[in-house]
Amino acid sequence: MPDASVWVVRGGNYNELASQVKAKGAVAIGWRTDGDVSKTTTRDELKTAMEEAEPGSGTPGSVGQVFRFAKEIELGDYVLTPEKLTAEIHISRCKGPYRYDPATFSADYPHTRPIEYLKPVPRSYFPQSVRNTLGSTLTVFRADVALPYLEAFLGQRPPISIDKGEESVEAGVWADEVEGQARGQILEALDDIDHHDFQAFVAGLLAALG
Repeated sequence: MPDASVWVVRGGNYNELASQVKAKGAVAIGWRTDGDVSKTTTRDELKTAMEEAEPGSGTPGSVGQVFRFAKEIELGDYVLTPEKLTAEIHISRCKGPYRYDPATFSADYPHTRPIEYLKPVPRSYFPQSVRNTLGSTLTVFRADVALPYLEAFLGQRPPISIDKGEESVEAGVWADEVEGQARGQILEALDDIDHHDFQAFVAGLLAALG
């Protein structure tokens, strides 16, 4: 059986949904699409739906995040929702397909996925390198680097010894957010890049690396 993927789904524009995922049994995202996107099968179709609902909203990054949420999160995948107020990350597992349901949270966050809530984990549990990834400001993104730590925390594998030598002192709860933002912007810039442009990017990167 293949390993589950790990997804981060942020809890609203102002983190207002994070504390509700356990009670609601769901996670949700916004973005206007004028309805259910379950029938869209390609990113181009989704882009058209988003542009019709709100011209200018169908950017590659936005389309990619909605598409991932609706189409790529699989049954059994881990879903992480960080909560800033408590400095915890809520661990859930996806237990069903995408649903357009403005009643679960609000009309501002109508795109939902049902989840099985597991437990919260302190953000400080993860090593700094993983926290840097989880600190991305993208709304929906893969974070498979966290999988072994999640499984150890949930008792599914032996505890992992974290090398404290790699840890840095955090100035406040989200001191690593700057690096997370940078990582998120890089991922968003590369998401859905045209294959010719991606070829040029890789060539340039390899040249820079010598």
